[in-house]
Amino acid sequence: MLVLGLAVASPVRAAEPPSWQTQGLVSAGELTEASGLAASRRQPGLLWTHNDSGHAPVLYGLGVDGRLRERVAVQATAGDWEDIAAFEWRGRPHLAIADTGDNLAWRRRVQILLLVEPEAGACTAAVERVLQLRFPQGPRDVEAIAVDERRGQILLIEKRVPPAELYVVDLDGPDEQLARRIGVMADTGASARGWKGRDLATAMVLHPNGHELLVMTYLRVLRFVAAASGDWGAALAAGPQASVPLPRDQRLYEALTVDADGAWWALSEGERPPLLRRPPEVTPVD
Repeated sequence: MLVLGLAVASPVRAAEPPSWQTQGLVSAGELTEASGLAASRRQPGLLWTHNDSGHAPVLYGLGVDGRLRERVAVQATAGDWEDIAAFEWRGRPHLAIADTGDNLAWRRRVQILLLVEPEAGACTAAVERVLQLRFPQGPRDVEAIAVDERRGQILLIEKRVPPAELYVVDLDGPDEQLARRIGVMADTGASARGWKGRDLATAMVLHPNGHELLVMTYLRVLRFVAAASGDWGAALAAGPQASVPLPRDQRLYEALTVDADGAWWALSEGERPPLLRRPPEVTPVD
């Protein structure tokens, strides 16, 4: 009876948060420097990605098992493609490709390519519009963008040791824009942990719920939460609500997205990288 009583009195352990799970190895031989990931708005279960600088302007559509399903040549040049975002605009599914990499801080202007998301089986895709961007304090190296559909804005965060600045440009603005600084991501403890050179923003995505902004670094994913007003500058200033570590496998993670169900997907550079999935978090019901 005593054993039974102790068993009943024992506290119930809280469910552990979901962890990353490998769904498969990427089969696209050309894809060796994956930089950017976007969940398709046109084809459920498809993830768009591309290579970093020095490669052809090609989009690769991966299945959720990592197998190559689509290969689309974009009718544009690829300077230093760093990130990609999927979004609805003017009633159609679109992609934004960030040609914004600037490791040496020499580009006076960077650009974001806007195109209608390719249909299944398409071999080529035309660019609908090109946004030419400048930054108020000179060149910035940006490897992470996200699209806020509700506000019609593109968010950009620089890749640098915090404090890292957050900028915004307008989807319906002029073709040439001066990015507006709207906030700063302060030091999130990287310096104290000795992570100073690795806790840099490499990818970013806005959660489908519209209230969470996920920022990937080489080490982890930081989750920032905004109020109903969608003030992302204030969200970054408040600090991350969660820090989710990435696998310690010596890979360089530069690609992150969230699908319509709320699952996180991540991809690293390298040949045949593992496609990682983190299941949606379930909020307990009282």
